[in-house]
Amino acid sequence: DTDPVGRIEELQEALDAWVLSGAIKKYRESKSDLRYRHHTMLVHESVKKGDHADTAADVRSLWSKAKFNSAEGFTRLKKLYANDFRPVMDARSAGAPVPESFEALKPFIGEALAEITIDGDPVLIVNSDKEIQAQQKKLDFEADKVWRILVGGTQLSRGFTVEGLTVSYFRRKAG
Repeated sequence: DTDPVGRIEELQEALDAWVLSGAIKKYRESKSDLRYRHHTMLVHESVKKGDHADTAADVRSLWSKAKFNSAEGFTRLKKLYANDFRPVMDARSAGAPVPESFEALKPFIGEALAEITIDGDPVLIVNSDKEIQAQQKKLDFEADKVWRILVGGTQLSRGFTVEGLTVSYFRRKAG
């Protein structure tokens, strides 16, 4: 509430990290026997069900403007790759394939985006509302691959197993 611009910047960076890590998963699948069935992101800003729709709308708005597969998007992703992902992969890859450059990773960004947007909207709200629960068939970790951004509250932070959790954006006061 006190820094709405900072919130949007943080959320964009979290989305960028999620897309970039999805591209790295696709790269590793192409270069090894590694397989990634699930790739999820958790967005948790409020325990109030009414806030989840607003948060999901903000995520969808950012997603639609992110231009991941354009020069603008590549610039953001390349910077994140160089400053954050590459040094960590160099230190902790444990033998998993590491792209030699951002250019080697670029084709896999499109593959990750295709997986993420296979049903159009990558965002799912997860809470106990009846309307919301009806669309959760898209969140069956046993039956299908899940490459989604999950927006929710208490249900996601307590007792709900989010498989393939890669990025968490948790921005609320914890008691």
